[in-house]
Amino acid sequence: MDYDSVKMEIIHQEIARLLDLQDIAGIKSHSREGFALTKVLEFIKELNTPSNHSLRALQVVFAFNLIICISCLTIIFLQPRGKCYRVWVVKKLYITDSANQMISSSPLYLLNSGFTMSISQLFGSISTQVYIWTLYKIYKDPQRISKPNLFICNSLMFSFEFFAYWVMAWSSLYTRLCSSTTYAARIKMQSRRAIHPLAYNVFFITFPVVVLLCHLIVIYVASRYFVDQLNMRLIFHKLLHSGYLIWEKFDSSKSQQSRPDLINEILALNHQLEELSLALFHHYRLLLSIIQFTCAYWGAIMVITCSFLAYSLWKLISALRRNIINREKSIISNKGISNTNLLSNAEGEGPTIKPRSKLEVISDSDHHSVRVKRRIDHLAIRGGALVFSALVTIAYCFTGAFDLQNTVKNPNLRTLADWFPIVSGTSSALPIIFQCWRMYCDKDKLIFDCPKTNLKNAIALPNIKDPQLEESILRITCNANVSR
Repeated sequence: MDYDSVKMEIIHQEIARLLDLQDIAGIKSHSREGFALTKVLEFIKELNTPSNHSLRALQVVFAFNLIICISCLTIIFLQPRGKCYRVWVVKKLYITDSANQMISSSPLYLLNSGFTMSISQLFGSISTQVYIWTLYKIYKDPQRISKPNLFICNSLMFSFEFFAYWVMAWSSLYTRLCSSTTYAARIKMQSRRAIHPLAYNVFFITFPVVVLLCHLIVIYVASRYFVDQLNMRLIFHKLLHSGYLIWEKFDSSKSQQSRPDLINEILALNHQLEELSLALFHHYRLLLSIIQFTCAYWGAIMVITCSFLAYSLWKLISALRRNIINREKSIISNKGISNTNLLSNAEGEGPTIKPRSKLEVISDSDHHSVRVKRRIDHLAIRGGALVFSALVTIAYCFTGAFDLQNTVKNPNLRTLADWFPIVSGTSSALPIIFQCWRMYCDKDKLIFDCPKTNLKNAIALPNIKDPQLEESILRITCNANVSR
């Protein structure tokens, strides 16, 4: 076998292994001098160089995250409009029973979800922008890659988003606890068996920290897959580029004595590629199991979120239906009073009874209806963004698993896999935009879905020990009648 045959055989085998092609004879029949290796180099170049549309889309997403940062800063530093204000961050609540005796000296700590979620989303948006900027530089110059930046940005982006949603659920549950008639009845009937406030504090403070640490570990290991994929592309790019230079030198050489040295260089190049594949094989098997665990992790988050959304929507829709029924009863009773007054005035019997204004009844009912509808909208947007983020993350993990198993060889899918973290981080920021609109642009000024009922019937007012926290529980639940 001559040198040309050896050269072509080695390169065709390497092309078939890289491109996962079994028909080596088909490549040989359609290949000319330098054609096959040029196609491989173009394939590797497509993996690292996206189209102009992708670069423009990166710029658009970067600008959108700037808007998110501005919205977060607006919520943090500017005061909201309307009658309802939440300028505090942490609030102490001392719960008492029906005899105005404190159940425990340990207070409940209520956290302002809007403030803390804005801070968390601000850091998440900043990390997303750094991630986009790093990816943009890699697209522009594939030789430049910063492994620490990719790890830090990818980890912080998902971790801050997840912690923001946990803070939101934590504060919401605390507010429901303080205004819950079931818990109030339990306090009045059997105060000794009521759950100790310290247990709530320990659970709702330690559990999110533990979950956040676990999430950081999962994202740390999963982000190694993304970094190793980029490193592997660069290594293949450099090795194949070296092979292409060897190819040109081999074809341009007219001396028979230099050909054995060039063949040795090609064989050394093939040996380096084989060592690279063997070195990454066991590492990728570990990454496959980590990706499966990440899919199960986000799948559990998605199932829990969907269950919470379904239950909350069912409760809110039930409240809306009861409100419609009460509204109809009020209108009917109002009409009955008006008819009675008309008959009394016509017969001249009895004093004139001033009927209740129909407009007043409808306005109260409409106020509650708007509040329930806005709460449904807010819940749907927040929960929908989190579910969409979980779905995108699971799709990203599945795409990575297929890529590791050499079943995905489409450059467009790999480019889409690079976009999954960006889409996930951006979609979860939509609730902040909605919250900012409600705080500063909502004409009805129903900012925090403030409960309209007085809590004196549900639970005794807490005894606030801290003189700096003089607001009562009515202030905490955003009763519109309480001044700032």
